[in-house]
Amino acid sequence: MPKKQKHSVILILLLAVFVSVIAVACILNYSAAAQNNRDAAKADREYARISRENKENKDFLENDDHSEYYEQVAREQYDYGKPGERVYFYETPNLETTDDAESEDEETSEEETSEEETTQEETSVVEPTEGVSSAPDSSEN
Repeated sequence: MPKKQKHSVILILLLAVFVSVIAVACILNYSAAAQNNRDAAKADREYARISRENKENKDFLENDDHSEYYEQVAREQYDYGKPGERVYFYETPNLETTDDAESEDEETSEEETSEEETTQEETSVVEPTEGVSSAPDSSEN
């Protein structure tokens, strides 16, 4: 092979390697830019959601009548009821039927069994007594 042909083959191979490296760099750069765009869109959605929540919270704080909120909290978190109203507690059944759930059930300790017994004992009916308000009084504000 003549010397000039040898140099041209080496130059062509070097050029091919250089072009390949540039192509891979461009592809990686495009991939990173696409990921950044997805992250930015996700951050924008999160910002919009938080802004809506902030506006709702500001509107709530500017409102002077919070009695409905107090009643909702009393009912949901403290299991209060209106005078004469009965509040029932119930357990939700465990509906897991996978093999993993069965193997986990076999590995349960006596501690978990005693927790289940306590929960069953706590299931009861609550009836408010006379003279005791079961919801916060809005006149106290």
